[in-house]
Amino acid sequence: SGQGGCNDFSGGYSVSGSNISIGALVSGMMMCGDPAGVMEQEAQYLAALQSAATFQFDGNRLTLRRGDGATAVVFSRLQ
Repeated sequence: SGQGGCNDFSGGYSVSGSNISIGALVSGMMMCGDPAGVMEQEAQYLAALQSAATFQFDGNRLTLRRGDGATAVVFSRLQ
């Protein structure tokens, strides 16, 4: 679960080794106009999460990669 910029979202995932599959994500239906472009950014973020095929931890960083090896999303843990 998380926050996509305007709406909260949640969904399931499964992991096998370094492979990950993120299922359908359910999000709120609120429309936000500020800041400009936030709804497009949210849609792209959720699509990027669902495109993840593998994951890798490197220190405080989690990288999700698509099946073609391209980076989908990078998360950093704040200390």
